[in-house]
Amino acid sequence: MENPGPPHPKMRQWKSRLPFRASTTASGGPWRGHGSVMVRRVPASVSPRILAVVDALPLRPDSRVLEIGCGPGAAARTVAARLGTGHILAVDRSAAAVDQARAGAAEAIAAGRMSVRRTAAQDFVLEPGEQPYDLVFAIRVGGLDGRHPEIGRRILERLAHATTPDARLFIDGGNPLRELSIPRS
Repeated sequence: MENPGPPHPKMRQWKSRLPFRASTTASGGPWRGHGSVMVRRVPASVSPRILAVVDALPLRPDSRVLEIGCGPGAAARTVAARLGTGHILAVDRSAAAVDQARAGAAEAIAAGRMSVRRTAAQDFVLEPGEQPYDLVFAIRVGGLDGRHPEIGRRILERLAHATTPDARLFIDGGNPLRELSIPRS
């Protein structure tokens, strides 16, 4: 698609009334079309750093995604907004973080695109009947970024049992992500 040029001068006024941050582009990806302007739905409270991480994930509309260490849920909400029939489970060991994530994601949870669970990553197991995940990511999780190697080993063991055989694991620290292998026995 040819670049449509700068947005209309009134675009700034229009964008300021949206319940999400809108960006314009001339290409595909997780964008919604409206005439010649493409608008990407991004929750308004997402930092550029988290947005860069989510943009780098190989998401599909039907992805089953697991976020480890979700904190208040900004990345998980952004992922959920890009899923069609897929689902994201956001986990964190902190009760306060889980409460914040649930409160901020009521719409995505009600739509079935997101759920939140309190658990430490090294204790994570699939619940009865829960399908495995095909994409896992973590932002600033010490067990996966090398700060706590023994916890990291236990997390990877748990992920091996909670993911599909071809699942991929990404953590921050690359440009913006780096991929880790999930060891299979």
